[in-house]
Amino acid sequence: MSDDITKVGPVDPDKRTSDIVQEESSESERAICYYNGVKFSTGARVCGANRVLLCQGNGTWYRTNTAC
Repeated sequence: MSDDITKVGPVDPDKRTSDIVQEESSESERAICYYNGVKFSTGARVCGANRVLLCQGNGTWYRTNTAC
C-alpha cells in the first residue's frame, strides 16, 4: 500500500461520511469528501473496508478494486 493512502477504518454511523459508490464519476469539479467527520479534498485516497476509496469531484467516494 502506498504511503499517500490514509487508513480510516470502518465507517462510524455517528459521524459524517460521504456516500461510497461503485461507479466512477466523470465530474471534474473540486469537492470535499467526508469520512468519519474528517474532510478530504478531491483526489484523496483512503483505505476503508479493505478497499482504496477515491474522493471524486462530486463529493462521493469511489470504491476502487484495489485492496489495501
